[in-house]
Amino acid sequence: MLMKRFLLRTLLFLAPILLLAALGEYAVRRMPNSYRLKENWMASQAGRVETLILGNSHAYYGIRPHDLKGVAFNLANVSQVSAYDDALLRRYIPMPRLRQIFLVVDNSYLFDLPLEQTEPNRCAYYTIYMGVGPHSRCGRYGLEIIQFDGFCEKIKARLAGTYSICDSLGWGVDYKASLSSFDEEDTIAVMTALQKHICKDWRWEEENAKHVERIAAFCQQQGIRLIVVQTPVCASYYKRIPERQRLAIHHLMQKLQKTYGAIVHDYAADARFTGKDFFDADHLSDIGARKFTTILNQDFLLK
Repeated sequence: MLMKRFLLRTLLFLAPILLLAALGEYAVRRMPNSYRLKENWMASQAGRVETLILGNSHAYYGIRPHDLKGVAFNLANVSQVSAYDDALLRRYIPMPRLRQIFLVVDNSYLFDLPLEQTEPNRCAYYTIYMGVGPHSRCGRYGLEIIQFDGFCEKIKARLAGTYSICDSLGWGVDYKASLSSFDEEDTIAVMTALQKHICKDWRWEEENAKHVERIAAFCQQQGIRLIVVQTPVCASYYKRIPERQRLAIHHLMQKLQKTYGAIVHDYAADARFTGKDFFDADHLSDIGARKFTTILNQDFLLK
């Protein structure tokens, strides 16, 4: 009798908490997001894609599909690691018209820790909205509210009016030059950006490179042109990149070229990019993205 009373009181106590949690989960699931948009677009349009863009935020904000020739789509996302690029490519094959892939390998890409360790809320986004990755929808990454910090940040951004998603072809639209206060002479801002990309555990270099090579091998087998690029960064950021990281990236790009026939090009220190071309130390603004995409069109025009 006492046990039944205890269980009843416990359920009555938990009921409003569970109801609020369910309402919160429902609310965030109703919010538009780049992951759902990209899944919906690719699910219906993947067969038309001629150019696919993969990578993290430097690709997401830096390459604008509307400015590329033919049918192009940006499948990159903020903090997207090579394991998810690899998984997403395989998620949407066959893509019978796919002729080329732009893969952005920047100063952080080869040295990223798994998202489970850095931004677990993004694992939930891939699991819930794209059905890709190693996690089950029935596990801890099957609910956004379980990743409570990310859940709260998402709600705060929505309430503050700063929540933004990509355009219809997957390009990140919120890095507008008109909204940027970046000053390349601000050493603190540059160093803060760089510190986010300093390798914290070299054990992951090999694992990340393995997924890049899987993408390269797939492209080689399918006759798809793989173009591996480094996007422009401001000069004060570039000169502070640790030499060991710079060499590791160079070694990988050379291996991709020699072993898999990839085309590689380093635009990181391209002198054509200055001032308003950058939103911050290592990301292009909307102006810079249009400029960069135009250059890619000129350098790698589809015949």
